[in-house]
Amino acid sequence: MGALGIGIGGGMGSPQQLLEGLEAALADVDRSDHDPHTLATWRAVVDAVIPETPELGDELGEEHVPGGLDVGLEVGLIEFIDAFVSPEAAVPRVTAVDGETAPLSESITVILDAAATELLARGGNRDEPKRRFEDGGPFTTLSRRDRFRAMADIEERGEKSGGFVVAIVAAFPAILYYSDWEGYDDFSKPPSERTFEEDVQGWRQTSYEGPADGAAVLRGYEVDEFEETYAEEGPEEG
Repeated sequence: MGALGIGIGGGMGSPQQLLEGLEAALADVDRSDHDPHTLATWRAVVDAVIPETPELGDELGEEHVPGGLDVGLEVGLIEFIDAFVSPEAAVPRVTAVDGETAPLSESITVILDAAATELLARGGNRDEPKRRFEDGGPFTTLSRRDRFRAMADIEERGEKSGGFVVAIVAAFPAILYYSDWEGYDDFSKPPSERTFEEDVQGWRQTSYEGPADGAAVLRGYEVDEFEETYAEEGPEEG
């Protein structure tokens, strides 16, 4: 069991120990705004999954250099996950000090820190840990490739919830980054109340020109001429 007292595998802590560890770790979370520790952890996630790629500048163009952190993807992820994914979907119900269920982004933050702590404790890291993101915990001290090793541990040893957690951490950043999320003034508003500007970094990097006028109501194409043709009849079956 890691220093946080939370196990991610079947033999590294019972479900009750995991639940108690999560609740203890979340007891001091400041929900007046995005918790700095949670924000730093998701910055580390984004930095690993959608990193800056300066080496592509000369080859493909400067628009391919920026990564997810350049558009504040970590904030969008936290808000999207907490608003649209149930906090009880596939991780233990975690009750904060105010009696409410803790947001899923905070629960996953603690799970990532636990995985990083256990990775470091057994010497599974390839690179030396160091302070990389202010206010971050153990997960944020890992190099990018070691962050993926911690994620792999969660998936392989975290039973049913492990795959769910890693799917959110590894897949959601790309899904949101290459969507139209960045173009809205406030993604949390109802669709009819959002203002959209077609200036999306992920679209520029993929040469996507944006939605075409009328595509949302397209029902087919007008046909000027139609001619029926029939294949020649073959021999009758006996």
